[in-house]
Amino acid sequence: MEQASGGNARIVISGAETTRGVIPVTPAGLVMPFESESLGRKTELLKSNIIRSSRNASKPSRGKREVSGNIKTELSPTMGRQLLMGYGSVVTAGAGPSYTHTFKIGQSLPYHTIEKGFTDLEKYFRYLGCKCNKVGYEVNPSGVLPLDMDFMGMDRLIETESFDPVAVDLGHDAWEAFEAAIKVGGNVIDTVSAVKWSLENNLDGDVYCIGGGGKRYSIPEGATVISGSITVLFDSVALLEAATNGTENSLEFSLSRGTGDGTAGNEKLTQTFDELIFQEQDPIIKDKKGILLELPWTAYWNNGPNGTSAMAVLKNTQATL
Repeated sequence: MEQASGGNARIVISGAETTRGVIPVTPAGLVMPFESESLGRKTELLKSNIIRSSRNASKPSRGKREVSGNIKTELSPTMGRQLLMGYGSVVTAGAGPSYTHTFKIGQSLPYHTIEKGFTDLEKYFRYLGCKCNKVGYEVNPSGVLPLDMDFMGMDRLIETESFDPVAVDLGHDAWEAFEAAIKVGGNVIDTVSAVKWSLENNLDGDVYCIGGGGKRYSIPEGATVISGSITVLFDSVALLEAATNGTENSLEFSLSRGTGDGTAGNEKLTQTFDELIFQEQDPIIKDKKGILLELPWTAYWNNGPNGTSAMAVLKNTQATL
């Protein structure tokens, strides 16, 4: 038998699990294009401290099972399900051929099954009861937008066939940085060289119960932490002064193709943070070249108009995610 090849592997994400840790009856599998992944299950081996008149080690015992890992990919207009996994809440409007999906911080996150398929070996690793612990991406002056997602799960099964052999593959046409625009405080700013952000859900991965076979019983959510950084050409102290004074600000970055109306080839994604504070951080002189100013920031919700600390609006042709 030949060694499995990463080039033949695939990842499939189910629709939301109705019962946590159980693949939905109608799985609604969606193929996820990816660059690399580290999703896996590990079981603790706990050493024995028993004394038995010998310096030889005693047999260890098995402990808790940890299901977790990361998936790296490129953000594209068809990754609404991935955004839903991170945000937890979506409202979809429209009647076709375009739909508008509005994502906000939800009270809870859906559970999903994530399958890692080694198709050349016909082995499919099903990670049940997965939740997104962290999601974020980066916008640079050129190239695609790297999307990073961290997950926790409840258990893993190994099967000889996919849980959804007819999983939908929407293809992959990644957003390009050329399609981006940035607003700070409601004003377009054209001196930004990088924007990074992440949404952390602070999942509790320590819920284990006696009789559960070492598996997680559930994965409760914690309070979100939304943070990032913006790097601009240092040609003004305006943003630095806002950081120094702790002035509330806002940030919006959008990605748009064609008309941006959501029809095929005209998709749009707008990421909004109504309320945030920039962290004061002075510019650094590294060499004789142009100087940049990098300011970390933290977003929150107090009385922002959208009622959430982070919101994404995706316009595409998908009726459901």
